[in-house]
Amino acid sequence: MIASLSKPRSSKEHLIIHMKFAILVILAVCFWGAPGARRAASVMLRDAANFVQPEPTTMQDKINQFNTCLQ
Repeated sequence: MIASLSKPRSSKEHLIIHMKFAILVILAVCFWGAPGARRAASVMLRDAANFVQPEPTTMQDKINQFNTCLQ
């Protein structure tokens, strides 16, 4: 991993990396100051997680899923 981070890059590649970081920081600041945006993002992430979650296949999995719903 260190070798891939320390490879030589052109100035264009540096600019792209810095712009991605700047956009990430701007988004983080926006989410930090807006509870509604954080809530909407968390709902979307939870919906995506529920969509990709596999269905329980064994009886023990079904019992575990039922128990987590009760908590």
